[in-house]
Amino acid sequence: RSENLQMVQLLFENGRENKGSVLLSKANVKQAELDVLKARDARVVNESSLKKVLGMSEEDSIDIQGEVPRINDSEPNYKELVEGSPDRQKALANIDSADADLSTAKSRFLPTLNLNGALGRSADGFWPDENYWSAGATLSWSLFSGGTDYFARKSAMALKLVAENNLKNTNLDLLAQMKQAFAIFKETALQLEVSDSFVQAATVRAEITRKKYNNGLSSFDDWEIVENDLINRQKSYTETKRDRIVSEANWEKLQGRGVLP
Repeated sequence: RSENLQMVQLLFENGRENKGSVLLSKANVKQAELDVLKARDARVVNESSLKKVLGMSEEDSIDIQGEVPRINDSEPNYKELVEGSPDRQKALANIDSADADLSTAKSRFLPTLNLNGALGRSADGFWPDENYWSAGATLSWSLFSGGTDYFARKSAMALKLVAENNLKNTNLDLLAQMKQAFAIFKETALQLEVSDSFVQAATVRAEITRKKYNNGLSSFDDWEIVENDLINRQKSYTETKRDRIVSEANWEKLQGRGVLP
């Protein structure tokens, strides 16, 4: 935008351009400066959030360089991924917990066996000189507990059934979520290639139109349209690159893996 403003101002000074074109070019520069300011502020905020996730202090410096590597986007084995996902492991753990509670509730219906024993010495005087021992066993069975044991067992059985149904629903939900996440990842990856093609085409058009405008073969309005198209394409490409990275991160999150060990 700054280079375009300089070019328009030069043409205005030579009498080939009007004041309105100069003012519009200046407004475009101001808008570009605002966009840069917003981007810098957003970077500062997101940098703080990243430091928090990584367990770093605010005084630590951090910088991200290079491109995010693109993972393989071939069709995955969804069944295998679902079985290894963290959500499914959590659902399985809930079943194990419910099964343990049910075993505890069933044990209340079983008899209880208590064993006891004693070994010692006794005597009529102060010093004991005779050994003795005793042993015993007590077998008890609660025949009536006011229905507490019965309903505790029924509740434990219901909770286990809920956990099993939750596992089935988790498997179905994960399968649908993974298919959707992978589809979005593939689409954004392809959209990035499409956006890159548009940027290349818009760049060539802008170069041609800029030369024509300098030579007086194109009007300011026609040239402005082409320049705006190039800048919008460049912005769209950057946003599409971000969307591709975010969709890839969501896809990896569902699988329980990511770039950090």
